[in-house]
Amino acid sequence: WFIWLYKNYGLMNKPIYIVVDGHCTDIIEEMQYELAPFQNVQVVKFTRKDLVETSKAVNNAFSDQKLFLTLENWKEIVSGDEVDISVLLLELQTMCCDEQDGTKFNDSIPNDLTDAMRYPISWFMNPYQRDDFAERR
Repeated sequence: WFIWLYKNYGLMNKPIYIVVDGHCTDIIEEMQYELAPFQNVQVVKFTRKDLVETSKAVNNAFSDQKLFLTLENWKEIVSGDEVDISVLLLELQTMCCDEQDGTKFNDSIPNDLTDAMRYPISWFMNPYQRDDFAERR
């Protein structure tokens, strides 16, 4: 799927950053191995997961009109299942903090899709993280 995107959208001359949850070390290592031939692709291990800051970044991206959601479904790469956009929209609408600890999400509400959205948006919205990453290359 990556090679198809890479070729069909002419991504050879553009920097590509793939931001991954820092706890998924096996996925990060596999992606780094598989994507090593592509010199313009970097897999970023996202570890700065402050709930308030990452949520603020997503809210700011929406309010600054830097983030748009389309009404398109997508296909999960591993399972092959089609995911309806309504699942993401529902997670966004029901996302709330734990009543006892405001620095965590309420564990009873699914938030995998919102996490997958919060991490890369937070990384791209914070120029200092990009600068730090560029220096480590």
